[in-house]
Amino acid sequence: MIPKLPRQLWLLAAIAFVNFLGFMVTPFLVLYLTNAVGLSIETAGIILTVFGIGSILGAWAGGHVSDRIGSENVLILSFLSSAAALFLIPALGDSISIGIAIAIMAFANGAFRPAYDACVVRLCPEDERSQAYAVYVVAINVGAGIAAAMAGHLYARQPGLIFFIDGLTSVVAAIAVFVFLDRSAPRHVAPAAKADASKPAGLPYRNMEFILLCLAACVLDMVGRQTSAALPLFVTSYYGMTPEQYGNLLTLGHFVFAAAILPVSRWAKSRNHMAVTLIGMMIVAVSFGALPLGGSVAALVILYLLLTAGQLMFYPAIMAMVMGQAARSGGKSGAYMSFYRTAQAAAGIVAPAIGTFIYVQFSPTSLWLGCSLITVLCAILLAMRLMLRTSSDREALEP
Repeated sequence: MIPKLPRQLWLLAAIAFVNFLGFMVTPFLVLYLTNAVGLSIETAGIILTVFGIGSILGAWAGGHVSDRIGSENVLILSFLSSAAALFLIPALGDSISIGIAIAIMAFANGAFRPAYDACVVRLCPEDERSQAYAVYVVAINVGAGIAAAMAGHLYARQPGLIFFIDGLTSVVAAIAVFVFLDRSAPRHVAPAAKADASKPAGLPYRNMEFILLCLAACVLDMVGRQTSAALPLFVTSYYGMTPEQYGNLLTLGHFVFAAAILPVSRWAKSRNHMAVTLIGMMIVAVSFGALPLGGSVAALVILYLLLTAGQLMFYPAIMAMVMGQAARSGGKSGAYMSFYRTAQAAAGIVAPAIGTFIYVQFSPTSLWLGCSLITVLCAILLAMRLMLRTSSDREALEP
């Protein structure tokens, strides 16, 4: 069943699809830095950490600047800045200049998401925003899946080509926003989003339940980032995959995610969101914990699909709870969503450096078991919070 969304929202999703058709650099960045440029794994990990810092700064700035100059203008600046950095990187040879260019690219990429969210809020009625999020996820995963399939072959032929294609799609996306997106479209404001003057607005960092939800998203993003930080190294050494095969594996994961996100979102809508979130986290934990046990490419594919299934359950449910918290924030929904996006981006700061450090200094097995353990511990923390809340609700109902 296709969601009934405003025409401009479908256009916005199409622009996201075009942009992610060039999503080639990030999955292959660690391979490019270590193999093509010749940097050490530790140095590559530091540069990936710089990428994470740029992403979190961009995520924080993107939402705030959108309120000042308009979210559409932020999208255009984001796309063009990213394209400029991407075109420049293949011409650079030292780690410092590459790190600076990657930081610019990451800042621009980080600003994209809150600006996109702001466009969705403006263009889409409140009761359709969860479906709008699912459409966005479909668009970026189909685009990224096609990109991954092409990227493996392009990288094998000439590593610099992935930067050119990634930058080119960013330029096309910027032109599409400038030419086709209607900036005069009416803004949809739900009554529930208006502040209640008799009740002080809640700030996100004072809402413990919201903080725990952000922590869970941060942990899942942190372990998920290992699929682009350490997993490429692991699958090419332990499983003997070629870059082309690794690109095909990413394509499979993106397409499965894109095909399943809408039905899973509809299914999760009628379920207990916290329970679905916890189940998804446990599936992710099992997937990472079993990575060292597989001995064949077929086993790796199964584990990667299992990881994708866990993420499919986790993200729609956690997003529904986050949006619910934001809707009850007393007019602070923008601050809540900015906080959530920043927390997600924060995972990119520590994940690559920690992942590659553990991978090199300890062992790949230590990394995958660590990813599993931290996911389980976070799930236990969320479950304890759920039990405390349930107990408090029952006590409040007792005479």
